[in-house]
Amino acid sequence: MHKIDAAIIETRELHDGYGFQLGQEGVAITEVAEWISYERHCCPFFHFELELQPDQGSLWLNLRGGANVKEFLRHDVERRTVFEPKL
Repeated sequence: MHKIDAAIIETRELHDGYGFQLGQEGVAITEVAEWISYERHCCPFFHFELELQPDQGSLWLNLRGGANVKEFLRHDVERRTVFEPKL
């Protein structure tokens, strides 16, 4: 995830994937959109979501797609120190 990886400040487990809260001072939404456009080619099984909270709130990148996506991402998620499981 390169720059996006460095911008992750929180991770949440979703029933069909994971969500990553991104520090907006670390990465621009346009950079996230560009990353998604490239990742769609190598990981067509992901369902990508950008979630923007109101009033200049949090930016979340959600990667969904079921059990296979969760397994695919599990190693990256487990190496993070901030992890909040949510089902």
